[in-house]
Amino acid sequence: MRFRDVYLLKQETISDSQTKIVDIKVTEPITAIYVIYEATNGSTSNQGVHLHDDVDKIELVDGSDVLFSMSGILTQALDFYSLGHMPQQVLTEAGGATQKEMFIIPFGRYIGDRSYYLDPTKFTHLQLKCTHSLTISDTAGFATGTGKLTVIAKVFAESPGAASGFLMAKDVYDWTTAASGDEVIDLPTDYPYRLLMLRAFETTVGLHESITNVKLSIDFDKYIPFDLRMQELVSIAEEKWGHATFKTELKRTDGDTIQGHLAYPRFYAANAKVDMSLASIDAVDDDQLTLQLIDFTTSPSIAKATADKAVNLLVQGVCPHNCIAWAFGDLNNPDDWLPAPSFGDIKLKCTQGNAGASASVVLQQLRSY
Repeated sequence: MRFRDVYLLKQETISDSQTKIVDIKVTEPITAIYVIYEATNGSTSNQGVHLHDDVDKIELVDGSDVLFSMSGILTQALDFYSLGHMPQQVLTEAGGATQKEMFIIPFGRYIGDRSYYLDPTKFTHLQLKCTHSLTISDTAGFATGTGKLTVIAKVFAESPGAASGFLMAKDVYDWTTAASGDEVIDLPTDYPYRLLMLRAFETTVGLHESITNVKLSIDFDKYIPFDLRMQELVSIAEEKWGHATFKTELKRTDGDTIQGHLAYPRFYAANAKVDMSLASIDAVDDDQLTLQLIDFTTSPSIAKATADKAVNLLVQGVCPHNCIAWAFGDLNNPDDWLPAPSFGDIKLKCTQGNAGASASVVLQQLRSY
């Protein structure tokens, strides 16, 4: 099977804050769309701000019909759970450096799936809408006017045969967690479920503290696919998907706290990029890491660093962007997926244990033509 990659938008300069609309004019079957953001860091540094933070929403629509809709953070996390790896990222805090991040919209079980793909001929006016608001700062943001957007469609260059449908993904519910009680969410019964993803983020607060238990109830408890503590959901996810990896070039000094982008870091390593300095991770508080940076002199002497220096950071762990997922059976076997249209009522019950976390529920569903 032959494929080709088609530019729908090529490094187009974008405003610091806007919704960029891209018409999908290709007619060939599409297996995935790659959305790539770039921007230049502030002149001194860009401490703690990355493009995924500033991509507010990525949507694929056909008029009022929404086929894909979620933030950049949720898109990257779903990419990990759906495709098995994090999309490409160039994360750096260095002054004047370019950050670059990819967000993938997959329409099949994998890139190149011949049975499930987006057929543009079955829609009237497909549009991609990318909404962003870049943080502008010399020290903790991007330089104004430096954002660029690229959109690439990976299409079949020859007919893959008739499609059974395509994968559709949406952020279906958002809320702020309470200190206690259950958040009960009515889920749609329109299309089968392949994946359910849940996010709860508040810095230095564990995912299992914000949401302590998750239950999926169908037809008023006639069928309960899972009713588990968050710790067990994390263990199941770690066993199934393994670890996500984030690599960042920091511009920091001793004692600085750093976002690790993972709810549960399992491995972390820091390496100073300058002579006579030694970097390490001094403490871990859930998603947040504390940097230790020591300077040496030929005297000899040793002292904690007081100025920002370049440090490479590697973090591996579980639940990227504080997102946990549940797979409905074998992700490659549609017969295993939850037949939501067969049921009358589906509810997700999230038991809360901490107030203030930003929470979201995402569904990836099979939509037939």
